Amino acid sequence: MLTVSNLSSNYGSIRAVKHVNLQVVEGSLTVLIGANGSGKSTTMKTIAGYKRPAGGTINFNDTDITRWSPYRLVRLGLAFLPERPMSILAPLTVEENLSLGAYARRGSVSELLGRCYD
Repeated sequence: MLTVSNLSSNYGSIRAVKHVNLQVVEGSLTVLIGANGSGKSTTMKTIAGYKRPAGGTINFNDTDITRWSPYRLVRLGLAFLPERPMSILAPLTVEENLSLGAYARRGSVSELLGRCYD
C-alpha cells in the first residue's frame, strides 16, 4: 500500500532524514519509533506532502506520490495529523471529527457518516 524508498529530507542545509525505507501493508500496524529529534515527524510530514523530499520516492497503491501536494494526498486517503494535547480537533466530538474527514471524500457527509456507523 505505502512504500517509502531511500527518503531524505532537509531543513535548509541540515539533513533531518537520511535514506529512510519503510513499507506499510494494508491491514497492518506499522510504528515509527525514535528519540526526540530523530526525524519521525519530518518523515511523516514528507510522506504527507508538507515537506519536499531531498531524495527518494514515495509510492501509495502503486502510484508515485513523491511530489504530490497534501490536498491531493488527502483525496487518496493519506493524511498526517500530529497528536497534540491542545489540538484544534481535541475538543470536537467523535462525530465532528468524522464529519471533518468526510468533506475530503466524494459523496454526501451524511452518507459517509452512515457508512461509518454501519
